[in-house]
Amino acid sequence: MPIKHFDADGWVIWCSSISKTLAPGLRLGWCAPGRFHQAYSDLIRIRSLGCNRPLQLALADYISRGHYARYLKKLNSKLASQCNQYIQLLTRLLPDKVKVNRPHGGLVLWFELPGVDTKQLQKQLTEERIYILCGDAFSTTSLYQNYIRLNFGQCIRTEIEAQLTKLAHTASRLQRKKSVNNEAKTGTKIV
Repeated sequence: MPIKHFDADGWVIWCSSISKTLAPGLRLGWCAPGRFHQAYSDLIRIRSLGCNRPLQLALADYISRGHYARYLKKLNSKLASQCNQYIQLLTRLLPDKVKVNRPHGGLVLWFELPGVDTKQLQKQLTEERIYILCGDAFSTTSLYQNYIRLNFGQCIRTEIEAQLTKLAHTASRLQRKKSVNNEAKTGTKIV
């Protein structure tokens, strides 16, 4: 449940949109401003360029007939399947000792890649037009320097699989390189 569900006094302003789930081009959303209803209404009247009334009514009908709930159920099932496909493929391809964080929502997976400089991985992959985000971009600490975040919102097709394979091979190469460098520095072999 959203935090608004627990707001008995109207302090939470709940804004949401169907743009991320149904169709980005619709650009429709809603707001439940609670005790701030009057101020919110005044601001909307001043700042809004108007709304597409027929589209709003059609969407309201679509939601009230249960079509949106059915659509979301189908979408969630598809995304759960895609999530599993990404995890299976990447845990097979990525270097040993990789840990994956399975999300409870959203469209991203977090992978911990021990011994991989993810900044270097990101740089090399960007040159190949493959884009990942390093974990340290989401933290003010240095705890996530060997993490990457991947979006699993697209179905795995030949092109996506090729990009994920390239990611895995590059990560493996960087992990081996770091291991060899550590061996050279310490004179001991890391197993």
